[in-house]
Amino acid sequence: MALIFAVLASVLLGAGITAYFLISRWKQIIADAKHDLTEMAEQYKATQEENRELKQKVADLQYQFNSVQKDLNFAREQAKNDDV
Repeated sequence: MALIFAVLASVLLGAGITAYFLISRWKQIIADAKHDLTEMAEQYKATQEENRELKQKVADLQYQFNSVQKDLNFAREQAKNDDV
């Protein structure tokens, strides 16, 4: 009877220890995953901000290009009219 109790107690103790280590391992894995996701979210936000700034630069450059193009067309028309 004592042998059966000892075997049963060792099985339960082994299961408890194994469960403790597995739970702590899973908690560490979850913490690492949360950390990685947080880093990815921060990188995504930084990339979005950079993308927004680059789009603004493109819009500014397009505006400047169109303005210079209008000035050039006006100057060409003036030169054409002066030649006539």
